[in-house]
Amino acid sequence: MQWHLIQGEWLPEDEIHKVIRHAPYSCGNLIIEKFGFINYFKRGRTLYFKKKDLIELNKELKERNINLEKYAQLVADQEKFEELIKSINLPKGKKTRQYYKIPEGLRDIHSKPFSPSLE
Repeated sequence: MQWHLIQGEWLPEDEIHKVIRHAPYSCGNLIIEKFGFINYFKRGRTLYFKKKDLIELNKELKERNINLEKYAQLVADQEKFEELIKSINLPKGKKTRQYYKIPEGLRDIHSKPFSPSLE
């Protein structure tokens, strides 16, 4: 396997920015999870990606006008927001208290602008 790495057929995760210009640092897991990238392997703690497939991914990202760095920020912000929503402690199984009450018989009330009678 070392021979293929020397020839440049495989790129480590920290060198993805050489192929995909706007790739943030350590975006390997994002590429695998969000784009379904399957041509990779893990050796130790480092992910290695097939360079040819990264070039094709880069072309597709350019065609679709996707900035990978901005997309990574968007995904991170969404995850933070979902964690924040989950951290809010609402009572489960109980009906939440309403902070208003509309009388039962109150329906179909519309207002019209005032116009003086023509008499």
